[in-house]
Amino acid sequence: MHAPIPIRRLRIIFQAILPLAAVFAALTLLQAQNSEEENLVPNGDMEWEGQWAPANVGGPTKPELVEITSEEKYGGANSLHVILQQKEPAENPSATSATFPTEEGRFYKVSFWYKILRGAFAAYMRKGANNGYVKLTKSPLTETGGWEFFECEYEEKEGGSGARFSITCQTDEVCEIYLDDVKIQPF
Repeated sequence: MHAPIPIRRLRIIFQAILPLAAVFAALTLLQAQNSEEENLVPNGDMEWEGQWAPANVGGPTKPELVEITSEEKYGGANSLHVILQQKEPAENPSATSATFPTEEGRFYKVSFWYKILRGAFAAYMRKGANNGYVKLTKSPLTETGGWEFFECEYEEKEGGSGARFSITCQTDEVCEIYLDDVKIQPF
């Protein structure tokens, strides 16, 4: 039969283990939060001004409106309000995020919430290494009665520091959309 462990010895063991367990628990929680919340898109949640800009591939016409607004939103305090119109056949007016880095051969999950008031849109990723684009939406996103969720995965073929997310009008009419919680996450 074993002799009972003195209370003093148990207290010393407990005092040594407790801080280690707390550190382990904190690191585990931090790692889980970082992997779930990592978002490469600057201001993807639209909670502050900046990091989104009008652009036009193929022509001089800029989008009618690209602004952070609190009028309509899915989550948080703001969303991105975009009004675009293609005025020339070769133009592709769009709203685009600030650039962020991607890695060649890595897979990414893309997700966002959108509410389209008129027109049709497509979502694109500009490759990190050059100006080539990857179309993320298989068919145009069209008018919705409320907020809709989009999600897809893609593999970055040409990584680099110049990747960006874009939303582009797909008709020659005026297109209007609210966009919120744009996320691009490596996995």
